[in-house]
Amino acid sequence: MALSASDLGTIYSLLTNSMSGDESVRKPAEAALSQFESRPGFCSCLMVNPLSLALFGFYFVFYRD
Repeated sequence: MALSASDLGTIYSLLTNSMSGDESVRKPAEAALSQFESRPGFCSCLMVNPLSLALFGFYFVFYRD
């Protein structure tokens, strides 16, 4: 199922949590982001807000396995 504007809040929250120093917060957020990445519209949702794109870039570079 494609992502929409209604998913933005969830994605922003996951991006923020993916940078947490607390592993019990970070790991579930990373796992959820991995699921969202494969859904159509994921990149479009990130481009709605430049900050979200920057957060995703940070996540992808430093936390992605």
